[in-house]
Amino acid sequence: MPCERKCGLKQKANDNALTVRKVMEKGRHLRFKNAVAFPVRRWLKSNTEFTFDGQLPNKDLEPAIIATNHASVYDFLFVSEPLWYRTLSYVTSEHILRVRPWGSLLNRYVSIIPHKKGGKASRTAIRILEKLAIREDVYIAVEGEQTWNGITMDIKPGNGKLVKKSGAALITFRIEGSYLLRPRWAKNLRRGKVNGKVVNIYTPEMLANMTSEAIEEAIARDLYFDIWKWQKEQQEPNRYVCKKGGLAKGLERAVCSCPSCGNIGSLSTEGDEIKCSCGFRTRFSESGFFEPAEPVETIVEWEKLDEETIAKAIKEAKDGDEIFADEDTHLYVIDKYHNENETAKGRLSLECREGSIVLAVDIESTTLDKVDSMTMVQANRLLFSIDRDYFEIRSDAANLRKYMQAFNLNKRDSRPDTSDGSE
Repeated sequence: MPCERKCGLKQKANDNALTVRKVMEKGRHLRFKNAVAFPVRRWLKSNTEFTFDGQLPNKDLEPAIIATNHASVYDFLFVSEPLWYRTLSYVTSEHILRVRPWGSLLNRYVSIIPHKKGGKASRTAIRILEKLAIREDVYIAVEGEQTWNGITMDIKPGNGKLVKKSGAALITFRIEGSYLLRPRWAKNLRRGKVNGKVVNIYTPEMLANMTSEAIEEAIARDLYFDIWKWQKEQQEPNRYVCKKGGLAKGLERAVCSCPSCGNIGSLSTEGDEIKCSCGFRTRFSESGFFEPAEPVETIVEWEKLDEETIAKAIKEAKDGDEIFADEDTHLYVIDKYHNENETAKGRLSLECREGSIVLAVDIESTTLDKVDSMTMVQANRLLFSIDRDYFEIRSDAANLRKYMQAFNLNKRDSRPDTSDGSE
C-alpha cells in the first residue's frame, strides 16, 4: 500500500476517533447539566432576586457566540438559566483547572475552554471554533475580566474578528446589577436584584454584512452598563444585603490609597467600614455608595484617586526607592499543561532601580518593560507573561491590583509619541 494512502487512512481514523470522543464528551456534559438544573435554579431563587427579559433565541438558531458583560463570579449562571435548553461551552480562565479538586471535576463534566489570561489567545480561538463546529454555543465574557468598579470595561480586541470568522450567530446578553451581589473584591455574598437581558440576536447573514470593527462596536454598545447610573435612576436605589459578615470586607484589595492622607497600603476594613491608620473612615452602604459621599461617593472616584497617587509615586521615585510592597506572596511558573511550580515567596515589591520600574518577589525580579501583558483573576491572582513564559503571583491579603495599575501606567507612558506636532 502506498505511503500516501496509509497516511491518509491513519489521519481519517484519527479524525473519526476525535469526533467520537467529542460527541461522547458532549453527551456527558448534557447529562450533568440536566442533573444540576434543579439545584442551580433553587440556589438562584434563594440567594438572588433574578429576573430575565428580552427575546430568547429559537431552538433551531445556528450555534451562537453568547457575548456578555462580566460583573460577578455568578454571571455564567445568570446566562445559563434562561438558556438552559441550549448547549453551552464556557470560555474561562485556565486557573480554574488548577483549583483542586474542583478543577478536574469541572473539566470533565462541564464544557470548558480554558484561556490563559495575560497570555496569547490563538489557542483559545481554535477551541472556540471546534466547539461551534459540534453545535455548542460558546459563552464569552468579552471584557476579558470581571469589572472592578461596576462599569463595563472596553471589550478585548479580536472579538469582532473571531465572530466574523466563526460563521456563527451572535447573541448579546447584558447582566444588570450582579456587581453589587458580590463585587470582585468582596468576600461576602449579598442578596439583591439582578436582571438578565438578551439585547440583540445577530444571525450569520446579518454578521456577513458587517465588518469586524462594526461587530465589536455593536457588542460594546449592547453590553455597556453603569451600575451607579442605574442605581440613581431607580425611584429608590436597590439594596444588597449581606447574608453574613460586613459589606466592606475585602475592599482594601480594590482600592489602595487613603483619600485623606494619600498613603498607599494603609487601608483596612471592619464590618461595613473601610478606614486608614490616619483616622479616615467611610461606610460602604447597601446601595453601594459610600457614606458620607465626600471625599468619594463611588469606587469609580476612588480608582481615579488611586491612579493619580500611584502615577505620582512612580514619577517621584528615585533610584533605590521602594514605591510600595506587600508581605506573604507566592510566585509560580505555569506550564502549558496547567501545572504550577512555586519559584519564590515572601515580600512582593515595586521598586525603582537604575531608572527602571522593577517588580520583585523575594530575589526574583523583572522590569515592567519586559512584561508583555498583565491581568488579574478574581482579586488575589496576578497573571503576566514574558515572551513564552507564564507567571502567577498569588496572595489572599495583599492588594495586587496596584501592581497591575502600575504596569498599565508604565505601558501607557512608555508608548512612542506618534503626534507630528501639528494642531
